Amino acid sequence: AGLVVFAVVELVRAWRASFLDDFDRPALGSAQLRALDVIGRVGVGGRALIFGAGGLLLVRSALRARADILGIGDVLRQLLGGPLGQPLVAVMAIGLFAYAALMIGEAAWRRNMRTPRL
Repeated sequence: AGLVVFAVVELVRAWRASFLDDFDRPALGSAQLRALDVIGRVGVGGRALIFGAGGLLLVRSALRARADILGIGDVLRQLLGGPLGQPLVAVMAIGLFAYAALMIGEAAWRRNMRTPRL
């Protein structure tokens, strides 16, 4: 159930674009900021889908008293077997690639939060 709650929090974070608060906005141009906004929304949303699907499948496994979900690979195999399997997994893959791009952007333009030592 915790994974489902985390997925909802991530969806809210994607909707509000609060991940942009970690970036040094004055160092970014408007085109870069817009690109990070789009990439971040797709990436954080895709990450939320993975966690939400994993959480729901784990809850289902617990209710059935069978451990058929052990990791991300099992989650993806279960989703591929469903009616929207391939398109859903493709959307999740695009989301994870976008999240990786967001993390690269964050590594390059992260706001320095350290206080100077005297």
